[in-house]
Amino acid sequence: NPSATAYVYLRSRPGKGFWDRAGVRTNPLRFDASKGASITCTGIYAYAIYVTQPYTRFYGLQIAQTDGTTNAQSAVYSAQQYTTFDSCIIEGNTPTAGVLELATGNCSVTRSLVINRKSGAAKIAVLNSGSSAYSTVFACTGASPAAVGVDGLYGAPTLRNVHVGHATAPV
Repeated sequence: NPSATAYVYLRSRPGKGFWDRAGVRTNPLRFDASKGASITCTGIYAYAIYVTQPYTRFYGLQIAQTDGTTNAQSAVYSAQQYTTFDSCIIEGNTPTAGVLELATGNCSVTRSLVINRKSGAAKIAVLNSGSSAYSTVFACTGASPAAVGVDGLYGAPTLRNVHVGHATAPV
């Protein structure tokens, strides 16, 4: 069973991530599969990552849901506690839900970039807590043409050193 000491950990091989490969200082801060390990979903009603067990950790990955229809889902969805995203680029074209959707508490997102490229009432992230402790977002940047920002349902997530901005056309 997953626990704080026995957890699932998904990351790129050394030198294969966007953050540790040659030329890292000139990489644009956006999803680009040619710049390192990536997970992409192009289907409607589908997530690039759907977390099914607690204590799952993601590090240094590029994650994208590129379907641009009105049926596009979040790039990342987790209803499991203790899900962690660290140093990731998460991008999508989600019209209603956020690109990043954490549907329970006790999750964290650290040193990551989250971009929703969909215009209109698109959210960057949806962070629900339910009856659990609140999720934490630390040292992250979020961007969207709509600049709706972060939606904290059923409680307020903790945001520290977070920039949420409006960009007419994110790079």
